[in-house]
Amino acid sequence: MERGIIKIENGEIIIPDTPVWMTVGEMSDLFMVSAYGIRKALRQIFRSGIMDEHDAVRPFPYAEGCYAEAYNMEAVAAVAFRINAAACRRFRELMLRRFMEKSLDFYICIPAADCNHRTGYDAAQVWQERHKLS
Repeated sequence: MERGIIKIENGEIIIPDTPVWMTVGEMSDLFMVSAYGIRKALRQIFRSGIMDEHDAVRPFPYAEGCYAEAYNMEAVAAVAFRINAAACRRFRELMLRRFMEKSLDFYICIPAADCNHRTGYDAAQVWQERHKLS
């Protein structure tokens, strides 16, 4: 399995083009937190039901016959939001800034039951007015 590892260099997040899968040790280096702290955060995330562990973890071969658990991008981001450390805060800021700089087109699917055609109430229009993107 080809996998990418997120790095921060010169204040910029470098996210590879390949799917992100990182081990606890790699997250520990990225966030400058102990491996125990990373494992504890992951356990809390999985126990809370925010994320399914079976979807977020894959075995990664690192030596002949030896495997390490690698976690997907969603798990890495969840850990960054779970831990209150300086490097995690910096990672969150950079990720959010990078996300906001991109011009994203998105669509909202609203069931027809949410629209009242007799009164002219349009749930999509109300949502857009409440959440104006600047």
